[in-house]
Amino acid sequence: MRSNKTASTVPAARSDGLLVQTLGDETVIYDAESKQAHCLKPLAAIVFDCSNGQATVGDIARVAEERLGHDVVDADVADAVGQLESVGLLQTALVVRAGNGLVAGNGRGVSRREMLRRVGFAGAAAASGTSLVTSIVAPNAIAASGIPAGCSGCTGNPTCGSGHCCQSNAGKSCNQSCCATANNSCHITGCACTIGGASCLLRNCGQGEGNCICTCTVCASEIPGGCPSCPSGSTSCCDPTNSAFTCTAPFLEPPADATPTPTP
Repeated sequence: MRSNKTASTVPAARSDGLLVQTLGDETVIYDAESKQAHCLKPLAAIVFDCSNGQATVGDIARVAEERLGHDVVDADVADAVGQLESVGLLQTALVVRAGNGLVAGNGRGVSRREMLRRVGFAGAAAASGTSLVTSIVAPNAIAASGIPAGCSGCTGNPTCGSGHCCQSNAGKSCNQSCCATANNSCHITGCACTIGGASCLLRNCGQGEGNCICTCTVCASEIPGGCPSCPSGSTSCCDPTNSAFTCTAPFLEPPADATPTPTP
């Protein structure tokens, strides 16, 4: 039986160089450094979202149980942490202590299965064979620069042909990381906190509410030639209808200069 004194603080999730997009109950993360795309199953997605460097395995297990609607034990979360760490999505390795002594630290010569066995998570050795994170080499079109305005998949300004990638501003992040025409000139039609789903369109998420993720869109009228064809691996974040709802929505960040209107 695992000691009541065992504490396992989960390291913080990486944020630099990552493009995070939610697809249904799963999350897809593109790592600009490794040029890999990682598909996180629901439990792994929750663990990644809750990993702030302060939450423990037990804390995250309780949140996951609430959000998934079924039992989630510490072993399940620890296994997800191990898988996230193994693909480089966490800042540091999981370190588990019992009392004042180090029990195990993944990434220090101890395998995930062995770490879980030493800590004493019942059933963890069997569970560790379950893949919660699937990784693939991302399409070259996403890894390369020159993504057209109105297409998603940018990881920074240099990856867009326009030199402008909508990413984050004042505590808000675009779920698509959409290439725009100037600064963060993508329209935000809705923002929600990742924990609880409360709107954060007009405010930042509070403590315990997670991150503020916004739906960002570029209007066809703002792109010379209208909505482009997006390269393989990228999806459109352009509204071809120029709907009033989308095109009058505020920008994630007002552009410094007026966006040029395309010549008819």
